[in-house]
Amino acid sequence: MNKMSVAVEKREELGNSAVGRLRKSGYIPGVIYGGKKLFNIKIEEKGFLKKTHGKIGDSVLVVLESSDKELDKKNVLLKEVQKNPLTDKFVHFDFQEVSMDKKIHTSIHISVVGDAVGVTKGGILEVHLREVMLECLPSDIPEKIEVDVTALEIGDSIYIRDLFVGEKVKIMATEDMNVLTISAPKMEEAPTEEGVAVEEEGKEGKEPEVISKGKKEEQE
Repeated sequence: MNKMSVAVEKREELGNSAVGRLRKSGYIPGVIYGGKKLFNIKIEEKGFLKKTHGKIGDSVLVVLESSDKELDKKNVLLKEVQKNPLTDKFVHFDFQEVSMDKKIHTSIHISVVGDAVGVTKGGILEVHLREVMLECLPSDIPEKIEVDVTALEIGDSIYIRDLFVGEKVKIMATEDMNVLTISAPKMEEAPTEEGVAVEEEGKEGKEPEVISKGKKEEQE
């Protein structure tokens, strides 16, 4: 699994106004829950972005670094991140404290790789499941689950039972759940005989009207 260390500090700033000032000073607020105690924390934005390049997911085990003994060396997972929709900047983190000897539930992204043979023949790749819930020890969390679709023909599917996660990891879903399918291309529906008949009828129905009108004009 992926593992990284992140420097954090305890946060005294609470409330919207105080947190707003905190962000302006270059920090990202957050919380740590799941342990015996809830911690309000802050992370220095510039250092965090330099270390993570802005990319961190819930499959990454984060080891905290702090001058505070209560926080230092804690193992956490990122459970939720909030971003400003206009600037795309981080505005808040939610971390869950984990014990390395206790199994946890966490969701992992399913990554589709390869170009399916069926797609090159006109088929359509339909992905029904983008992530899946796993049960395992924090140290056994896979970075991602890859599904190679290269050999799939039109009509082929991948199910939960086909995913490889290793013996130490359990997928919390039924084995026959569909992950993805290479579907046949959708054909355009041709007009039915009834539809054609109605259309022709409409055309024929207008002709006598035109003829009558022409005759009337001639008589006038």
